Amino acid sequence: MAIGFAHQVAGTSDVHPFTLVDIPLVMMRGDDGIVHVFHNICPYDAYPVVFDDASGLKEIIAP
Repeated sequence: MAIGFAHQVAGTSDVHPFTLVDIPLVMMRGDDGIVHVFHNICPYDAYPVVFDDASGLKEIIAP
């Protein structure tokens, strides 16, 4: 199943949050150039971590 496009995270450390069947996810391009998808929920407080598209993040910190 296709869930996004590579151009949505074109650069290293770009992030794109989205929802798939009510599951909050975040797509990001790692330093290795590969696109990865993770749950967009902090395991400690069950709160979303990424709210908007962003470019060149050095780290992702839960609010």
